This record gives sequence, C-alpha cells and structure tokens, in this order.
Amino acid sequence: MASELAVKQYLALWLQVGKTISSLQGEVLALPSSIRQGKHYSLEFEQCWRVLLRHPHRYYLTGTDLTFEQLLSPAWELNPCPRCVMPVPIGHGPPAEHNLCPCADLCSWPNNELPQPRLPVDEAPLMQALRRRLETVG
Repeated sequence: MASELAVKQYLALWLQVGKTISSLQGEVLALPSSIRQGKHYSLEFEQCWRVLLRHPHRYYLTGTDLTFEQLLSPAWELNPCPRCVMPVPIGHGPPAEHNLCPCADLCSWPNNELPQPRLPVDEAPLMQALRRRLETVG
C-alpha cells in the first residue's frame, strides 16, 4: 500500500518534470509555481495537496488513469520505474495497462542532462556532518 507521504512525494516529483493534475470532469487543476521551499514543500504545493486529499476520487496525474484515491488504497504501491527511476504505481494482481509509467507520454523524459527532480531536504544535518569531517581531517 502506498502511504499518503509516498503519494505526496510521487506527485511532487512528477509535477517537477512537467506533469499536470486532471479531474475526471476534464479540468486541469491549477498547479503550484514551485514545489519545494528549502527543507519544506511550498505553501502552494501544500494547498494543492489539501485539495487533492479533500476529493482524491476526482483527480489523477495526467497521462495515467489512476485517481489519487486509488493510489492511496491497499491495491497499489509506488516503486521506481525501470526506465526513468521515478515513482510509478504498481498494482497487486495481474499486470494492467495502467501499470505504465507516467513518463510514457513525455518525449523529453528521462533526461540525464538536466537536474533530477528532488524532494525537500533538511541540509543542516548534512552540512554539520561535512563540517565535522573536515575538522577531523584538517
């Protein structure tokens, strides 16, 4: 089962490579202009996420056919795509068409020449560890 945090990370990563969020009514949800803000998600992304959680049965990542409600169910988990290493939903049971990676319709992805999308990271502990290592060497 994909946890709420895993689905949120899935969304954040795919939005960074140009995916959008669609509704079953054919609308495209307004997308945040930024996903990360330092070690946290941006306020805009958090607002977008709250809208999705209020109505997860209505929305899906464009290019897929699984709603966020389905992704949050025990029938699905998120694993790295063998082609692009981004998270992809894998269903429990027989293989299905919707097990395709969301990258299937992105002709410019994967692109190893660009920085990879990433999640918010608290860099302070990493920098402190690096500082300690440098102090012991010098």
